[in-house]
Amino acid sequence: GAAATAARLLLGKTGGKIVAIQTTMPNHGPGALQPRAKNLNPTTAEKVEAQLFQPQIDFYDKLAKTCAHNAVGVDLFITAPHSASAFDLPSMLPLATPTGGECRYYV
Repeated sequence: GAAATAARLLLGKTGGKIVAIQTTMPNHGPGALQPRAKNLNPTTAEKVEAQLFQPQIDFYDKLAKTCAHNAVGVDLFITAPHSASAFDLPSMLPLATPTGGECRYYV
């Protein structure tokens, strides 16, 4: 969150590309995310599962709109070395999509 915001401020007047490589979920500062629920209750699994596909916060969506307005593209390269469920992709994906960037997820 903080690094992407700083990069956007640096490129704001000229435009450009941000290439972010993440191995862990952002858990400090602006844009911090919390781990999602690991165990789903079978009786409420459908409701919880629908929530898992929604972003936790709108920080990255707002940042992406600002980046797109300033002609700054964002590419995300995400690796989750310990567990595929340890990364909240639905919350981070809005940073790449509206800016014309791409998101690559490596397990």
